[in-house]
Amino acid sequence: MAVVRFRITWNTNVVHELQVKSLDDKSVVLGKEVPVNRTVIVVNVPLYLQEDDVKSLFLRFGPVSTVSFPKSLLKNNFPVKCGCKLAYVTFDSAECAREVFRQNDDGRAVSLSRPSGLEKWRQHYLSLVQEPEMTLTEAHEVIEQFKAVSKSNKLRKAATAEPDEDGWITVTRDQKRKVIRKSKSYVEKLNAKELSKKKKESRCNETPFYRFQIRDSKRKQIEELQRKFEEDKKRIKLMMESRKFKPF
Repeated sequence: MAVVRFRITWNTNVVHELQVKSLDDKSVVLGKEVPVNRTVIVVNVPLYLQEDDVKSLFLRFGPVSTVSFPKSLLKNNFPVKCGCKLAYVTFDSAECAREVFRQNDDGRAVSLSRPSGLEKWRQHYLSLVQEPEMTLTEAHEVIEQFKAVSKSNKLRKAATAEPDEDGWITVTRDQKRKVIRKSKSYVEKLNAKELSKKKKESRCNETPFYRFQIRDSKRKQIEELQRKFEEDKKRIKLMMESRKFKPF
């Protein structure tokens, strides 16, 4: 096993280590035919490294044919850390693949093919924010489109409202609103409420027939009159007390 170290920039002290393993064990499943003698497996590749980035790291050992990130490699054979991935690098010759395990790595810097870290998110944020001039232009375009559609609708309605040569006016049917279907439980509750209301009204409108019903109805009427009389007395008393001019 070999270790390849790299930095994102020369002025940083953070060094990333990539573990490189050979494919001498031909029982490893790669998912497709690859030249075993010219290919090495790279473990713990950061997610922000793409094919061009990995290729630039291994070009110092010799010409690189392809760099891929296979999904069919057995992770039991090549355990990776969380937030990392596997890659295999195929060189043009087997001698270049063996050179990886001979040289001492110096932790050189690699130039990424695209921005990463804070610069990546800064550019992403700037791409979401539009210039005021662009926003104003888009707003004017939307307003002009709305005005054009409104004008065409008004002209169409005015044309249909005018009588033709024979004096006939075309009558169009407006689109009706969609009826929202009510659920079964809602309809049942509504029907029960209406039924109870009708029963209550029927009980109130019943004409007393028996003597006790007549007595009860008269008693209720007298109680209602007494209640109203007491309320009137209180209201008159309050009115008299609130008067500013008191003749007596």
